[in-house]
This record gives sequence, structure tokens and C-alpha cells, in this order.
Amino acid sequence: MLSKLKINAQIKPPQCISVPEPPFPSTNKLQLKVLAVSVTQVVRPLSYGPKVDRIGADETTGDLYYITELTTRLFAERTNVDKRQIFKLEPRVDSVAVAAPDNPVARSWMALQRRIIGDYWGRTVLAYHRGYEFGRWDSGNRRSLAERCSFIELDDHVVLREPYALPPGVGPVHMILDCVSNGTAASGIPQTAQGVYGEKLQPIGFLGSNAGCFAVQDWKTQMPEVLHLISMLEAPFEVFIAPLSEVASVWESEAALIKRLVVIPGL
Repeated sequence: MLSKLKINAQIKPPQCISVPEPPFPSTNKLQLKVLAVSVTQVVRPLSYGPKVDRIGADETTGDLYYITELTTRLFAERTNVDKRQIFKLEPRVDSVAVAAPDNPVARSWMALQRRIIGDYWGRTVLAYHRGYEFGRWDSGNRRSLAERCSFIELDDHVVLREPYALPPGVGPVHMILDCVSNGTAASGIPQTAQGVYGEKLQPIGFLGSNAGCFAVQDWKTQMPEVLHLISMLEAPFEVFIAPLSEVASVWESEAALIKRLVVIPGL
């Protein structure tokens, strides 16, 4: 028997239960031992289960794989996964270090790669974020694109309680990378941004940058670069590691809420 987490409801923590071993995988699937599951904070309360990023290992070959969020959100020790939804990792990578930051890095990367009209070489991007954690990881992503475009960040942390007007010193920009995506407070930023003369300002909203907004081929093309980037970044936030068997008791703990929760099924 194996352990897995059962998502009960929006207001309740998941429950650890025992389940049978998964069946022998079909030819289009691979059975993986799940090594690490990162839980994205902002969508933890979803009734159908929180958004997760998982790292798994093929116990036959020892190869490590990233399991995309397009697959089932199952928290389990072992699972059968469609081979089209996994990406092989470099040998000996830290499974926790890769799983923890994938959501913010992948979303900003895909937004810049697949939501821009035309090329972004030589263009200037203004980026603003919901929360410090997302912004720090996105900053690392932007450094990898520094040779292609330049980015503008505001030096201050701004609480968006009302429409926010950009300081005049920001200057003209080609694109706005909007990681907030809702509310009247954030609406003032694109309204007051100065565009480049003769070109249309492109706001890129993250509401259109979730996993399901891109074709499978887009993920297959871009994820190897994303995973390579993640392996080189230094984590800007603390990670809280919990065994699968203890997740129910720590789900609403202070540590799990203020840090990035990573579940280790085999711990």
C-alpha cells in the first residue's frame, strides 16, 4: 500500500490515506516515484486541489523528471504519468530546489516567450508583481533574458489600494508584464505608462499565462530552458519541507503559510 493526500474541501487540509500500488503503466506512460511536490501558495485553497509542481524518479533507470502541472494534481508516493507531460532533468539535481520555484519562473518565461506580438529583442519591459516571492524569482528569470530586452523595476514596495500612477522617471516602455492581473488598483499602471513613440504598448496579463493557456508543444519547446534556468538560480525565499504523512497537521501552520511548502512523499 502507498500513501496519498486526499483533498477534502476548500476550508479543510488534505487527509493522508492509504491506496493500492498504481497498475503497471501502459506504453505511453511512465511510472515515477514522486520525490518532491511544491505547493503554490496563492492557489492552495482550491476545492479541486492546489496547483503543484512535482519531481519524480524512474526507479529503473534513476533518471529524474519534472512532472508538468497539466497532469493530475495527485499527491502520492508513486504515479503513472503520460510521457508527453514529463521533462527529463539533468543528473543529480536537487529535487526540492527545482520543484519550489517552478511556478513563478515558468509563468513569467512563458508570458514573455508566447504572449508578445513580434520580437522582444531590444525592447523595454516594465514588470510588477503580487508579492515579494514572485518578484524575486521573476527577477532571476529576467536576468537570463537581459541580452534580449531590458527591464524596469520600481525600487519601492507599493501597496496597491487605489489606482497607482507610475513615477515620471520610469520613462517609455514597450511592454508591461502584469503579474497582478486584477483589481482597480493595478489598473492605473498601464493607464499612466509612457509608451514608445510610434509603437503600441503591449500589456501582458498573467491571467492568460497559466498552464492551460499554452499548447503542449509550447511547453515541450520552452520547459528545457526553464528547468535549466531554475537549476542555476539561488532561492530568494525559505522552503518548508514536510513528509506526506504530516501534511494535514502542518497545512495551516505558520511555517507552511509564510514559506514555500514542499512535500516529500518518501520522507
